Amino acid sequence: MEPGDLDDRTYTLLFGIRRSVLYHGHRRRFYEIWNSLTVFMASIGGSAAVAAFISASPNVYAVVPSVIVAVVGALDMAVGTARRANLHTLLAQQFIMLEKRFPASANLKDDEYAEIKATRLDIESSEPTALRLLDVVCDEQLFMSMGGQAKFRIPWYRRWLAHWFSQVGYIQKHISPRLCGGAGT
Repeated sequence: MEPGDLDDRTYTLLFGIRRSVLYHGHRRRFYEIWNSLTVFMASIGGSAAVAAFISASPNVYAVVPSVIVAVVGALDMAVGTARRANLHTLLAQQFIMLEKRFPASANLKDDEYAEIKATRLDIESSEPTALRLLDVVCDEQLFMSMGGQAKFRIPWYRRWLAHWFSQVGYIQKHISPRLCGGAGT
């Protein structure tokens, strides 16, 4: 289904669903990487602690890795990275199933549109609070993958921080003016 073949409301709905799939894929990868790094650090730190204890010199070389393993493990458990990765996988799958319900022909009939939109709202009601800048990044990536030109450039450190903070102030100052036809910077 090509964007040019769709009416505005169908295109907007489909674009939003595809952006949600992309967003949840980003969130899943973020939590999977975090979890993998935690396991890696726990393995290295645990090995170092065991080696230091075996050498019969329980000193700073044994205590520091033990503390690091404990802190990193506790943080990972508190955040629940594996659980969150699974949640975002499930949400992406639900949005993909919703996209599959779009007819092969171009535009949605009124009843199809209402049903798909209602289902989308049901899925969105179970989502964690969205990180706004990450949502903007996904919007831009999807727009460009569909043949559009980049509307703005988000610095690498902002993209990295997008997984941690919404950065609404940055969006209002640097991105919203460009989308609304303002000067922006």
